[in-house]
Amino acid sequence: PYTTLFRSARATDTQKCIRAGGKHNDLEDVGYDSYHHTFFEMLGNWSFGDYFKKEAIRWAWELVVERWGFPAERLYATVYAPDKTKGDPGEFDQEAWDYWAELFRSRGLDPDVQIVHGNVKDNFWMMGETGPCGPCSEIYVDQGADMSCGPDCGIGKCDCDRFLEIWNLVFTQFDQSADGTRVALANPNIDTGMGLERMAAVAQGKRSNFDCDLFQEIIQYAASLAGVSYSFSAPDTNDVLHSASFFQCQRKRAANQAHANYYQFADAAHHSSPCTLAWPPAGVRLFMFQRAFRAAKETLTKSSSPRRRGSRILIWPESIRPSCALSRAAASTTVAWQ
Repeated sequence: PYTTLFRSARATDTQKCIRAGGKHNDLEDVGYDSYHHTFFEMLGNWSFGDYFKKEAIRWAWELVVERWGFPAERLYATVYAPDKTKGDPGEFDQEAWDYWAELFRSRGLDPDVQIVHGNVKDNFWMMGETGPCGPCSEIYVDQGADMSCGPDCGIGKCDCDRFLEIWNLVFTQFDQSADGTRVALANPNIDTGMGLERMAAVAQGKRSNFDCDLFQEIIQYAASLAGVSYSFSAPDTNDVLHSASFFQCQRKRAANQAHANYYQFADAAHHSSPCTLAWPPAGVRLFMFQRAFRAAKETLTKSSSPRRRGSRILIWPESIRPSCALSRAAASTTVAWQ
């Protein structure tokens, strides 16, 4: 039953997210850029029919710019701008644009430069074919021109590491029917998501999530066992075909899987019934564990050089060895978890 805690019109939270399958599957993207993870933590604030766009945008700016001191000139905001030639739903989000424009102008910045128009793929959130939906507004940080992928680099144009999305503000204001029509919700909602790892990296002046303190202990431990050094993420490390970048990529992938497995099994060990965490059914949970372990094992047993296939290494840091036993225990207690 719901308690008074869940009747509040406002909430903040942190969500432990695992993307190892289904609609959102980042398992194969890990290590090849600076920001994808199998496991990550999503920080968010919510409004259930209470505050809306003005407050959500103003408070996001207050936290990032005024309290944390991020340079406003390095920040960019996106707003929804449908391409009617492609049948994109809805209308241009003028309301969000106006709120962002006021804030950028307060710092002497041109809103036509700092505010980017986004398409339906990036700036219109939908739960599914039907149900609540609405435009969203993302906050990006410019990590520097030396991170650029080329002359066509830009928000919404490429997936390189120069412009890093750190926060997404979703304005849930419509209800979509099966025939595609939308009606305004009587009580529009706010649902935001900020990546903890991304924000930690930016706050610590790092170019990659893997260079922040959330990952470095794991990466440095693995590097010491392998007898190699981790040179941190230079702008050219996205080129995984380069041998040096190959090593970097594999260590990032291994650290990511160790990070994911640690938190999965920490929760499994701490809670007698993981179902209380709104986890998926036991069989699905075990499948996710196995996929993450398999990815870590395959990464760690890759050849030490892309040119020499005979040499193999296997690294299991002390910190993740208990997870192996927990994995076997999970397999034997699947029914009890249902």
